Order: sequence, then structure tokens, then C-alpha cells
Amino acid sequence: MGKIILASASPRRSLLLKECGIEFDVEVSRADELDGAYATPSGLVLTNARIKAEDVASRHTGRIVLGADTVVAYEQTIFGKPIDLNDARRMLKTLSGKTHSVYTGIALIYTFENGQKLLRANFDESLVRFRNLDDSKIDEYLQKVEVLDKAGAYAAQEYGSLIIEEIQGEFDNVMGLPCKLVKKELDRLRADLQY
Repeated sequence: MGKIILASASPRRSLLLKECGIEFDVEVSRADELDGAYATPSGLVLTNARIKAEDVASRHTGRIVLGADTVVAYEQTIFGKPIDLNDARRMLKTLSGKTHSVYTGIALIYTFENGQKLLRANFDESLVRFRNLDDSKIDEYLQKVEVLDKAGAYAAQEYGSLIIEEIQGEFDNVMGLPCKLVKKELDRLRADLQY
């Protein structure tokens, strides 16, 4: 089947795919993501992953394209990437001392020469409990980590112990790409393509 195409500019997703042993090229999706004002977290990440994958797949027949999207959710609120540092502070303060969910959706699309598509999509959820964070702890974290490109204004792999008390579920899902799930769905898609 050859290399897949990762429809993401995320260095974290590239690193995780390499660690999974999956060969890939990168082509960044130009599609506009939904903001999730009226969506469930799982529905939002699945939709955005599919939108990204479809955009890149429209330019590549005969290749498998992987799109992914990650959000943080607490109660009924979805936390995407912060607009600025004040927004990041607000997010971290809201999540302080609480357990929230991290959802990552993946979509794998193969486009045939005749334009038909084969799609496999799924999502993973991990639970993350934050420490109690006062303003000084939040400021310390924001000085150490560039958070403006990260859902929920944090990165578990960068000074995560400053703010995270516990993670239940897959750590790589919290980083932005659940590798076990990607491998499982990729195997399923490749099996479908054998028929």
C-alpha cells in the first residue's frame, strides 16, 4: 500500500506516527475546521478529522490519507486552541482541580480512480485530572510552554507534571494521535481494500 499521507502540520502527530512505525508523507489540509459551538466533542473531532482528510484526499487518488482533530471538553464546554494568552489563562483556570476529557478523532480516506471513497473513522477519549492551579502556577506553565496551538491550552508532554495530576487512558491520545486506534483502523481499511 505504501506510505500514507498525514493531513496535519502538527509536529506531535508526525512524531507519534513515526513512533508507531507507520511510513507517511505530510500534506497540510487547507480546509476550514468547524468551531464546535453546537456539536458534541466526539462528533466535532470526527467531523473535523474527516474534513481535513477529505481535503487532502481530493488531490491524491490511490493513497490513504489520515486526518485528525483533538479537543478538550469539560461539562458542556469544548476547549479548542486559545485565541491568546488571556484565553489560555482562562482555560487553565477553568480546568484547575477538575477532571476533563480529551477527544481525538481520526479519519482515514482512500480515493479510487473513479472518485469513489473508502472511509474509516473513529475517536478515542482520555480523562485528565489537573492539579489545583493558582495564578502563579498558571503563569509558570505559560512561560515554559507555547500553548496557542494546543487544544485546552496545554501539552501533556511538555512540563505536564506541573499541571497534570493523573491521566486515565492513552497518553498519545492526549498528545493528539491515538496510535493503537490509528493502527487498528488502518489495518481495517487496508483489509477492505484487498477485496
